[in-house]
Amino acid sequence: MSKVLSPSDYTDNTVVNYDAAQGYYCSGKDIVALLQIPSDSGTFSSNTSPTAVDVGRIIKRVEDYIDERIGYSYRPNVYSDEYHNFEFRPLTHAQRFNYVDYIGFIQLERTKIRKIISLEVWQGTEYKQLASNHASITFNSDADNVSNVRLTLPDGGYFDLAGSADFGSDLTANEFNNKLGPSTTALDFASLVNEQYPTKTQQFTKQQLKKAKTANDGIRSVSDYFYAYIDTENSSKVQITSLLPGNDGDSCTIAAVQSPTNGCTLVDFTTSGVEKKRTEDWWMIGDEGKLFFTKEFPYLNNNSVRVNYITGSSRVPGYINEVATKLAASELLRHDDSTVLIGQTEGGIDAKTKYDELRKDANALLDSKRRMAYFMNL
Repeated sequence: MSKVLSPSDYTDNTVVNYDAAQGYYCSGKDIVALLQIPSDSGTFSSNTSPTAVDVGRIIKRVEDYIDERIGYSYRPNVYSDEYHNFEFRPLTHAQRFNYVDYIGFIQLERTKIRKIISLEVWQGTEYKQLASNHASITFNSDADNVSNVRLTLPDGGYFDLAGSADFGSDLTANEFNNKLGPSTTALDFASLVNEQYPTKTQQFTKQQLKKAKTANDGIRSVSDYFYAYIDTENSSKVQITSLLPGNDGDSCTIAAVQSPTNGCTLVDFTTSGVEKKRTEDWWMIGDEGKLFFTKEFPYLNNNSVRVNYITGSSRVPGYINEVATKLAASELLRHDDSTVLIGQTEGGIDAKTKYDELRKDANALLDSKRRMAYFMNL
């Protein structure tokens, strides 16, 4: 059983924008209120010191600190290429009598699963995909012939991902470099779909910007609807998964403009057990991170299950908002050497004492909520 709603939940995070000092766990407005900073707008802006962008960076760091400290997250986080061993357990007569309807299960490293992006099992010669609305694009030796790849949503909205032979500042944030070969092209294309900074290809493409791409409506971002990763058995093949719930991603499509027609090979979106029905190939207890296999399973034991998934609770408890606000406020105090932002008088608490007290209170709360594992010898 897990709590899914509380009147104390933090709900002022419907539109997360770190550049405007609005995070998942707290906002500039919360920090201003806690530190009682005089502000005409009640929060930070481009005209304050520090600016809203500066405070947004602090909030980002604080949220990551909280997640690592307690061992789970209330933000959406993607975990990729997590391998598990599989132990096949044929159903015995006693198990059938007690309605044990699975032949094996795995425990994911994280809990509070929002979506299984892909669930692949090794069946001797290749991985079989069990859980995603997925497509693929395989770049060939003439990958520079691919000038555009279009991902289309069920409602007709689409994302045009442009291929480009440009380098450095000439390579814009909404393009992928297709000039250095199929494997490099695949990595740069995956970075664009995920709207990440192209860490794995920047050394070669000299890209200077984080990748970003909106839909034809100018509003929706491609990474909110799709996730891409490189196939471990083919470095020039990109697997693309729809992030839409259930089987809604079945109606997504992928198409490419290539001239001549040998720059890439496409496989359109198909579905594999996304609904997670207990009577299908697999099912899960998402809050606990448990996956149960019923019909399809790996043929080998060690490192035979590979999972990509998104975690994050649907709610942010009030104590998380309190912790994030206090930690972010303490960071501002630590850097406010001139005491211009936060006033200090002889009758008040000095900045160092404020910093120490805020950190102490926040860490005490986090320690009380830390998730622990117990091991017992039976």
